[in-house]
Amino acid sequence: MNLRRFDNSTALVCSDKSYSYADLDSMSDKAAALLLSRGIVAGDRVFVYLDRCVEYYFFVLGILKIGGIYSPLFSSFGQDAVMDRILDGGGSLVITQASLIENISDIPFVNASDIWDFEGQFLSGSLTFHDEEPAILHYTSGTTGKPKGALH
Repeated sequence: MNLRRFDNSTALVCSDKSYSYADLDSMSDKAAALLLSRGIVAGDRVFVYLDRCVEYYFFVLGILKIGGIYSPLFSSFGQDAVMDRILDGGGSLVITQASLIENISDIPFVNASDIWDFEGQFLSGSLTFHDEEPAILHYTSGTTGKPKGALH
Protein backbone atom coordinates (compact mmCIF):
# COMPACT_ATOMS: atom_id res chain seq x y z
CA MET A 1 0.00 0.00 0.00
CA ASN A 2 1.39 3.40 -0.93
CA LEU A 3 -0.14 6.13 1.20
CA ARG A 4 1.41 8.82 -1.00
CA ARG A 5 -1.40 8.42 -3.53
CA PHE A 6 -3.52 10.51 -1.17
CA ASP A 7 -0.90 13.26 -1.30
CA ASN A 8 -1.62 16.03 1.15
CA SER A 9 -5.00 14.88 2.45
CA THR A 10 -5.10 14.88 6.24
CA ALA A 11 -4.52 11.41 7.70
CA LEU A 12 -3.85 12.15 11.36
CA VAL A 13 -4.32 15.07 13.72
CA CYS A 14 -2.45 15.16 17.01
CA SER A 15 -2.90 18.17 19.26
CA ASP A 16 -2.28 21.15 17.02
CA LYS A 17 -0.35 19.34 14.27
CA SER A 18 -1.77 17.61 11.20
CA TYR A 19 -0.06 14.87 9.23
CA SER A 20 -0.89 14.10 5.61
CA TYR A 21 -0.91 10.61 4.14
CA ALA A 22 2.44 11.46 2.52
CA ASP A 23 3.80 12.47 5.96
CA LEU A 24 2.47 9.27 7.50
CA ASP A 25 4.09 7.22 4.73
CA SER A 26 7.42 8.98 5.15
CA MET A 27 7.44 8.82 8.96
CA SER A 28 6.49 5.14 8.99
CA ASP A 29 9.37 4.50 6.56
CA LYS A 30 11.65 6.14 9.14
CA ALA A 31 10.20 3.99 11.93
CA ALA A 32 10.77 0.93 9.73
CA ALA A 33 14.37 2.00 9.15
CA LEU A 34 14.89 2.26 12.92
CA LEU A 35 13.44 -1.22 13.41
CA LEU A 36 15.63 -2.66 10.66
CA SER A 37 18.68 -1.01 12.27
CA ARG A 38 17.79 -2.89 15.47
CA GLY A 39 17.75 -6.21 13.62
CA ILE A 40 13.99 -6.61 13.27
CA VAL A 41 13.00 -8.65 10.21
CA ALA A 42 9.79 -9.99 8.67
CA GLY A 43 7.97 -12.27 11.11
CA ASP A 44 9.49 -10.73 14.25
CA ARG A 45 6.99 -9.74 16.93
CA VAL A 46 7.28 -6.13 18.05
CA PHE A 47 5.30 -4.91 21.02
CA VAL A 48 4.31 -1.24 21.22
CA TYR A 49 4.03 -0.11 24.84
CA LEU A 50 3.41 3.63 24.64
CA ASP A 51 0.88 6.18 25.75
CA ARG A 52 -1.13 7.38 22.77
CA CYS A 53 1.12 9.68 20.75
CA VAL A 54 1.69 10.35 17.09
CA GLU A 55 4.82 8.17 17.08
CA TYR A 56 2.64 5.20 18.08
CA TYR A 57 1.06 5.23 14.63
CA PHE A 58 4.40 5.68 12.86
CA PHE A 59 5.76 2.60 14.63
CA VAL A 60 2.70 0.44 13.94
CA LEU A 61 2.86 1.18 10.22
CA GLY A 62 6.65 0.79 10.23
CA ILE A 63 6.33 -2.67 11.81
CA LEU A 64 3.81 -3.70 9.17
CA LYS A 65 5.94 -2.31 6.34
CA ILE A 66 8.87 -4.57 7.19
CA GLY A 67 6.61 -7.58 7.62
CA GLY A 68 6.83 -7.59 11.39
CA ILE A 69 3.98 -8.56 13.66
CA TYR A 70 2.61 -5.69 15.75
CA SER A 71 1.27 -6.34 19.22
CA PRO A 72 -0.22 -3.57 21.37
CA LEU A 73 0.50 -3.26 25.08
CA PHE A 74 -1.64 -0.74 26.89
CA SER A 75 0.25 1.75 29.01
CA SER A 76 -2.01 1.01 31.99
CA PHE A 77 -0.66 -2.57 32.17
CA GLY A 78 1.66 -3.39 35.05
CA GLN A 79 4.84 -5.45 34.84
CA ASP A 80 3.22 -8.88 35.21
CA ALA A 81 0.70 -8.28 32.43
CA VAL A 82 3.34 -6.77 30.15
CA MET A 83 5.94 -9.46 30.62
CA ASP A 84 3.38 -12.28 30.39
CA ARG A 85 2.27 -11.08 26.96
CA ILE A 86 5.80 -10.37 25.69
CA LEU A 87 7.15 -13.76 26.77
CA ASP A 88 4.07 -15.69 25.61
CA GLY A 89 4.09 -13.86 22.28
CA GLY A 90 7.80 -14.34 21.63
CA GLY A 91 8.55 -10.62 21.51
CA SER A 92 11.72 -9.55 19.70
CA LEU A 93 11.56 -5.87 20.64
CA VAL A 94 9.44 -3.47 22.66
CA ILE A 95 8.87 0.14 21.65
CA THR A 96 8.28 2.04 24.90
CA GLN A 97 8.82 5.31 26.74
CA ALA A 98 10.88 6.33 29.77
CA SER A 99 8.00 6.14 32.25
CA LEU A 100 7.20 2.51 31.32
CA ILE A 101 10.69 0.97 31.05
CA GLU A 102 10.58 -0.27 34.65
CA ASN A 103 7.87 -2.76 33.57
CA ILE A 104 10.15 -4.43 31.01
CA SER A 105 12.96 -6.84 31.80
CA ASP A 106 15.26 -9.08 29.78
CA ILE A 107 14.02 -8.04 26.35
CA PRO A 108 15.47 -5.51 23.91
CA PHE A 109 13.58 -2.23 23.74
CA VAL A 110 13.64 1.16 22.07
CA ASN A 111 12.99 4.09 24.37
CA ALA A 112 10.93 6.35 22.12
CA SER A 113 11.50 9.13 24.68
CA ASP A 114 15.18 9.16 23.60
CA ILE A 115 14.38 9.81 19.96
CA TRP A 116 14.69 13.56 20.23
CA ASP A 117 14.23 14.42 16.57
CA PHE A 118 12.27 11.46 15.28
CA GLU A 119 11.13 13.33 12.19
CA GLY A 120 14.69 14.12 11.11
CA GLN A 121 16.68 11.20 12.47
CA PHE A 122 16.53 8.61 9.70
CA LEU A 123 16.87 8.70 5.97
CA SER A 124 14.19 6.70 4.27
CA GLY A 125 13.54 4.91 1.05
CA SER A 126 10.11 3.79 0.03
CA LEU A 127 8.94 0.58 1.70
CA THR A 128 5.86 -1.44 0.92
CA PHE A 129 3.56 -3.46 3.13
CA HIS A 130 3.88 -7.24 3.37
CA ASP A 131 0.24 -8.13 2.82
CA GLU A 132 0.44 -11.93 2.80
CA GLU A 133 1.82 -12.50 6.31
CA PRO A 134 0.30 -12.23 9.81
CA ALA A 135 0.28 -8.63 10.97
CA ILE A 136 -1.18 -8.38 14.47
CA LEU A 137 -0.85 -10.37 17.67
CA HIS A 138 -3.62 -9.26 19.99
CA TYR A 139 -4.30 -10.59 23.48
CA THR A 140 -7.58 -11.09 25.29
CA SER A 141 -8.06 -9.17 28.54
CA GLY A 142 -7.36 -12.12 30.79
CA THR A 143 -10.35 -11.42 33.03
CA THR A 144 -11.32 -15.11 33.10
CA GLY A 145 -7.81 -16.56 33.22
CA LYS A 146 -4.51 -16.31 31.43
CA PRO A 147 -4.70 -13.89 28.46
CA LYS A 148 -4.71 -15.67 25.12
CA GLY A 149 -3.03 -14.38 22.01
CA ALA A 150 -4.72 -14.30 18.63
CA LEU A 151 -2.52 -13.92 15.55
CA HIS A 152 -4.23 -12.23 12.59
